Amino acid sequence: MASLNTKQINELRTKYLAKSNLSVSAELRDFFDLFLVCEATARKIIEYYRNQKKPKNTTENYTITQIRSAVKHFNLYVVDSTIEHIFKAGKGKLGHKTCRQLRNSYIHNVPKGKEEIELRFKELKDYMEQWIYIFS
Repeated sequence: MASLNTKQINELRTKYLAKSNLSVSAELRDFFDLFLVCEATARKIIEYYRNQKKPKNTTENYTITQIRSAVKHFNLYVVDSTIEHIFKAGKGKLGHKTCRQLRNSYIHNVPKGKEEIELRFKELKDYMEQWIYIFS
């Protein structure tokens, strides 16, 4: 049976077991709080839509197309670019990443993910609050 080497153990301790930066940065904490609400509501309206329409694409991961279809089906008003700015997947370009891309960057320790969230927090928060507002 194989064992972890010292370098691997140290990396796990410093990157993953160390106290989360979320408790230090109000912007990070608020970003993740808002994003989790956005993601949960998006997944739920897709589920509601699937239960009524049973579309062919029923992957575990959600797509912008599924979100747009559900929004249209339930006649919810949200600007299409808001959906794009929150939920678009992929790598994205530095300084122009979506909320989902930034969440993934932060979770996977991609350099500058944390900094971009903090620098663009007001803009990102506005998009996420627009999404959340449609359910208020």
